[in-house]
Amino acid sequence: MTPHRTSIRRRLYRLRTRMLSLATCVWLFQTLATPALIGTALMAVAPAARANCTYSGTSSNTYTYTAANIAAAAPLDLQGTWACYNGSTTASSSQYICYMATFGSPAPGSNGGTLAYSVRLYKNNSGSNNANTNVATNSNSTTAATSGTWYRNPLYSTPDPNITKLEFNVAANAASTATTAGTYTASSTLHIDEQANSGSCEGNSGGGWDSASTALTGYYVVPSFCALGTTSATLDFGNLNVGPLAAERNATTTLTVKCNNQATYTVYLGDGGYRLGAGARQMANGTARLAYQLYKDSGHQTIWDATGIGSGTINGSGGVTETGSGGNQNLTVYGRIAQGTNVPATIGNYSDTVVITVAY
Repeated sequence: MTPHRTSIRRRLYRLRTRMLSLATCVWLFQTLATPALIGTALMAVAPAARANCTYSGTSSNTYTYTAANIAAAAPLDLQGTWACYNGSTTASSSQYICYMATFGSPAPGSNGGTLAYSVRLYKNNSGSNNANTNVATNSNSTTAATSGTWYRNPLYSTPDPNITKLEFNVAANAASTATTAGTYTASSTLHIDEQANSGSCEGNSGGGWDSASTALTGYYVVPSFCALGTTSATLDFGNLNVGPLAAERNATTTLTVKCNNQATYTVYLGDGGYRLGAGARQMANGTARLAYQLYKDSGHQTIWDATGIGSGTINGSGGVTETGSGGNQNLTVYGRIAQGTNVPATIGNYSDTVVITVAY
């Protein structure tokens, strides 16, 4: 019996030993695994806030064309003041300032079409409170800036503020009658960057507090505009025999009008000096009169006069209405002395003066 008991004890002992070894392994595994389960606190640290440069001044401006300036160059200025603050209330100093304008010419129009423009950049010069030194040349030139190009110039005054002027410019004759009437929008973004003594313009890549940009807009208003190219037009009916006219006598002349592309206009012909009410016009030779009429069509069916003109009305019934092309347009006036018209015995030239009016 005893040997048998001893064998049982040994087996129990071995079983306990193996269980202890397994428990030890589990504990060791937990010990080795624990560091992976323990997290380290992470801290998100933001850099100190920095104030960008600020701009105060004109952000938009409007240039309105008129009959007097439609052919002239059209500069449009937007001037303002910049100041840069490096986390303080005192404007910083900089020996050099970099300037850049980004823009996309031409300007789109509200009624279609485009209007080409350039941009010029100016800064305040030494001892001046005006922006009158071109940054592209460091002089008072009118050189246009290139979009996306940095220009590095001495500031000439420290600390800030720094006066700048961005000038939109449309060349002379660009906004001619060939241009569709409407409002054209020129857009640019003006960038500045303080440089201290730096020899290059790094923009925002240099840290950011000493650089900024502002959007500037110029509006060019092109009105409907017409020019009457005809200063005088003659209807010559030739020589007529005294007495009732055996056959009608016809004559034509041409009027030339130039209006904005797509602009609607109406041409009216006045009554002349001797018209009888709404009836026939008359030419005069002293006190003698010779009846005639002016028509819109070669068939001499529709009278051309000033009926319905009102106060510069377009589409009046008596006028001829057309749409401008931006170039010269010719309109034919058809004149007729009707068959049977009595030609007076008074010999000489008969004439009448008719006023031509263009409403647009």
